[in-house]
Amino acid sequence: MKEPISIRHYLNRKIKPVLYDAGKFYPLGLVIHVNGKEAKINSRLGEYLKIYTGHVERLTKGNQELARLFNAGLFSERWLTIINKEKKFPLFHLMSDEISVLKKVVELRSSNKGKFTISHIGSLYENCVKEITDIIDDFIKSSFREELKVLFLKSIDSPDKKEIFRIVNYFIHFLDWNHSFYTLYDETSEIMPGELRKVESHLPKDLRLSVKAYTAFYTYINPLKRFFEKREQGRIATLSYLDWQSDIKELLIRQFGSMMGKKTAVLYVNRLDEILDRCLACEE
Repeated sequence: MKEPISIRHYLNRKIKPVLYDAGKFYPLGLVIHVNGKEAKINSRLGEYLKIYTGHVERLTKGNQELARLFNAGLFSERWLTIINKEKKFPLFHLMSDEISVLKKVVELRSSNKGKFTISHIGSLYENCVKEITDIIDDFIKSSFREELKVLFLKSIDSPDKKEIFRIVNYFIHFLDWNHSFYTLYDETSEIMPGELRKVESHLPKDLRLSVKAYTAFYTYINPLKRFFEKREQGRIATLSYLDWQSDIKELLIRQFGSMMGKKTAVLYVNRLDEILDRCLACEE
């Protein structure tokens, strides 16, 4: 039997309010009821509003202080009533989507665990809405740098590995690792293709597969974002793990399959799936 799920927003009056225009503004939270159990977590609305700055300013008619409060996730009872009654864009739509996403998080965990445990729902929710491109990029960049360090130590005193030592030393100390892995990899492929291939020949098989799968995925990110059209709908705009599970995996298998064959497509998607499972643990 499916467990009943009830989720709603509320004003967290346990926090000292911010006073503005004769109103008391409180952080927005969510109360979640699952199978008779309750949990309360912070809303992430302020985080989601970062890309909707212009819409919020229009909603507040240029009132910078009120816009600042909304963007910080702070609301008064009066404003919360107005937002819900008049379905103010994008606040009402983001709040509705936040509830919808949380229900999917609960259902995802319930379907894999058999019985849902409501503890840690806040951290689980946070993981499941993270931008998967960033998660994959950070994981591969970290793995790549660690393997470079291993290669550096293996080749530092080896007379017959002077060339690989020189290349690895350059990659470690002269590339700007503050950039995303994709940017670094793409630029290095253009400027130092031969050197990059030599380094890759020394990398573990799983890491080489990760890089190939990710670079293939990255070229398809913009079409994916257009496919979901989340921003126009006032929805949470990340390409999340929930999107990955519900749509993106199958879309990628079809897209990759048409370019490189079904076997390679499945191999790439499965590798990306393993990285996301390892980093986010949304289904464990």
